[in-house]
Amino acid sequence: MTDAVHSTHSAPRTLHDARLALRVAGYANEVEENRALLAATPLTHDERERVFERAKAMVERSRDLSSEQGTLDAFMQEFGLSNQEGVALMCLAEALLRIPDPDTQDA
Repeated sequence: MTDAVHSTHSAPRTLHDARLALRVAGYANEVEENRALLAATPLTHDERERVFERAKAMVERSRDLSSEQGTLDAFMQEFGLSNQEGVALMCLAEALLRIPDPDTQDA
């Protein structure tokens, strides 16, 4: 295992040691460090399968979330500023923001 792995994965004794470990880790070869960490932490076949399935589920969920359109995005796509309806709605929203309510009228 490289010095960077030892310095970043063992508890630093002083603030100086912690800062040095961060600097060293920042310049480490990521592929080599990952291989060293994997070698230092062997997993059983079942553990690897669980890790793989969990990672796969996380990636799939992330992809599902990125394809979902938010409410504001859907609204802007339907009533964008490229048509009269969208511009009218934006003007109305701006006007409503300028009307003071009892909580903010003296602010």
